[in-house]
Amino acid sequence: MVPLSLRIALRRLARSSRLSLAAVLCIALGTAATSATLTLVSSTLLRPLPFPDAERLVRVWLHEPDGEERVELSYPDLDDVRRQVAGLDTLEATARARLLFQGGDGARRVEGEAVSAGYFELLGVEPVVGRAFTGGEHEPGGDAVMLLSHAAWGSLFAYDGDVVGRTVRTDRGEQTVIGVMPESFTGSVEEDSGDVEFWLPMDDYLSAERRERRDVGGIWSIGRLAPGATLSAVADQAEALARRLASDWPATHRGRTLTVEPLGENWRSSLRGGSLLALGAGLLLLLVAAINVAALLFARSLDDRRGTAIRAALGARRRRMLGQVLLETTLLVGIGSLLGLAAGPPLLRAVLGQPSLVDGATLGIPVFVDLALDPLAAALSVLVFLVTAVLASVGPALVVARVDPRRTLQETGRGATADRRARRWSRGLVVAEVALTTLLVLAAALLVRSYHALESEDLGFRTDGVLRIALFVNEQDVAENTDLPRFHRALRDELLATPGVEEMGVVWPTVPIDWPIQEAITVPGMDAADTAEGGLRVGIFLADASFFDVVDLPLVAGRGLRDGDGSEAAPVAVVNRSLARRLTGGGDASRVVGLEARLGERPVRIVGVLGDARYGGPRQDETSSYQMYLPFAQSPQRLSTLMFSTSGDPATLLGPLQRRLATLAPSSALDWSGPLDRWVRDLYLLDSRFLLSFVGLFSAACLVLAAIGLFAQLAHAVARRRREMGIRQALGASPGRIQGMVVGEGLRPVILGLAVGTFGGWLAADVLGSFVWGIPTADPWSFAATVLVLLAVAVTASLPAARRAAATAPAEVLRDG
Repeated sequence: MVPLSLRIALRRLARSSRLSLAAVLCIALGTAATSATLTLVSSTLLRPLPFPDAERLVRVWLHEPDGEERVELSYPDLDDVRRQVAGLDTLEATARARLLFQGGDGARRVEGEAVSAGYFELLGVEPVVGRAFTGGEHEPGGDAVMLLSHAAWGSLFAYDGDVVGRTVRTDRGEQTVIGVMPESFTGSVEEDSGDVEFWLPMDDYLSAERRERRDVGGIWSIGRLAPGATLSAVADQAEALARRLASDWPATHRGRTLTVEPLGENWRSSLRGGSLLALGAGLLLLLVAAINVAALLFARSLDDRRGTAIRAALGARRRRMLGQVLLETTLLVGIGSLLGLAAGPPLLRAVLGQPSLVDGATLGIPVFVDLALDPLAAALSVLVFLVTAVLASVGPALVVARVDPRRTLQETGRGATADRRARRWSRGLVVAEVALTTLLVLAAALLVRSYHALESEDLGFRTDGVLRIALFVNEQDVAENTDLPRFHRALRDELLATPGVEEMGVVWPTVPIDWPIQEAITVPGMDAADTAEGGLRVGIFLADASFFDVVDLPLVAGRGLRDGDGSEAAPVAVVNRSLARRLTGGGDASRVVGLEARLGERPVRIVGVLGDARYGGPRQDETSSYQMYLPFAQSPQRLSTLMFSTSGDPATLLGPLQRRLATLAPSSALDWSGPLDRWVRDLYLLDSRFLLSFVGLFSAACLVLAAIGLFAQLAHAVARRRREMGIRQALGASPGRIQGMVVGEGLRPVILGLAVGTFGGWLAADVLGSFVWGIPTADPWSFAATVLVLLAVAVTASLPAARRAAATAPAEVLRDG
């Protein structure tokens, strides 16, 4: 049996179906935004990682002097931490592994992980088919075995249950498959999450030289705190070890520190600020939606004051009438909230799933993080729902609480105007709504301006009209490394014949790159501080002479690299302007030309200076600003990046060039392929695009809600003052004047709300300081654009009510009155 109060509430909502629908949609919009951002925050920042003893798992990192960048350990560092940091009961590790999977349709470059013996046991992961590695397989020179990811099992063997014992042909020879990992597990290196297709034993995969070198990192550690050990105590032990390493190995560890942090903090720290900002934007939108619903219900309650007064006069208790108001509001908010909760996770996945060339570039969120609405986010959403229901009930509750039956029944019927107090409340809601909308639109304007500044920043090298294809040359195509320069020259001659290709250059490892391979350089007369550190660390690139023409790097002094700078010629190098100025103490960059430098232990003569290129993006760290280019022919690598300048859209040339390369190098693999400008946007603008998507979407929704609220308030006011409008026109007021009066009345609370919101935005501008780049947080253009947009929305929302007021027929109104 449906309670009477519920039947009454449903009938009343059905009678005002348009208002009910508008209220439900407002709440659904706000709740969807809040649900999406609550899910993001809960999934990425609050929920424990899906591993046993997740709260005790940690990573150990190296930090450069005065640097914030985390650096992976070297293999000897890993061994030292294992032996000398007693607060860890175990320390396992993984390193990136790269193989070429070879089949009948050519070679494919595949990413994987080389893991230590206790890695899978620590993470609580077991194969779903077959077994994990045994102790003997972790020894150098052990059996050539591998574990496959669930996805690789499907692509290579069509999920054949008899996969154990089958072999995969790779550039390391044939690897025997001993098992398949669960679909939910794709490794623990967050940057590669979703791309890992195989696992190998670490000590067998890493060369003996790699296991001995302290200057080669790339080891991602995962440790577990011993029972009773605290994170701070273990961090102190690691810091003491760092001081010993700096004393014993000054060339590689002077000034470096060892830090210990919870597992996942490296990617969570980069998400924390943006996620909380998105959550704040979602809550603002929900608050605006609640105010909007309160205004709509307030207007309806004003219209129904006479009915409320009659019920009160007949003996209805105010508590019961207030309960009825709360029930109706709760129904509207409840329906809207359910719709919003259902739409939240899909909205989140839609924003995070923006197309990207960069594998796994969705803000660095690992694949093992579930972005579904979890109990914690649902509980928080219920709390938000309750607060929203209370806020939306304030307006109608005030009308019920303050209605005077005697006075109300003595009014002149439906033409009576609302008292001043009610009109002040209505305008106050508009002011609050506009002020909150101003804050959100201002944040979006600042992010738009910042994104534009980032996108339009000159990086010093050409990105438009350039195509990038990385080539991993297999020994079956080129047997000896010394033959690689000749092979690349032959490739260039063949590929330049492709219509639309203007030039081809070769570079190693690739550009753009946010963290280049670095080595220490010394020159005569170098600053003593740099010499004390073993030399100045600079980014090293190998290139041919044509690369600089492809990316339009200008020659500043001396000469560039030449085709004649081969293996028989003297070792030479060119440096960028910033490095040249650093080496000359800030003086004339051309003074470095002719200097004999030492790159590690190798002598090299600097023959030229090039312009600066920010391959690390607009926000490139200073440590990535120093670059040295060596001739590719003097240090040939099997990995190279082919860079093509084109006369048209580079995307249209990708297919023809890939097919041609498959013919010229059938056993070699291709990767990192696509237009260079897209790679730049994906690498360096993805986090800004994420924030802009959320905040921009929410601010647009806020503008729509503000327009609805203002329109509803004015439409209600015009309807209640219809007799007044008719009398004004009968006394000579023109339709234009009537329209101006209505628009003016609508703009007054909007202007006040704008003033409050703008002032609040100015006070809170520093909150966005870490999210904007290239513009001041109090950017006048953003403030001006916000004001103009809101005024335009307000005028647009006012016009329908103004036209309706001007269309009032005086004779008809006076006859009805």
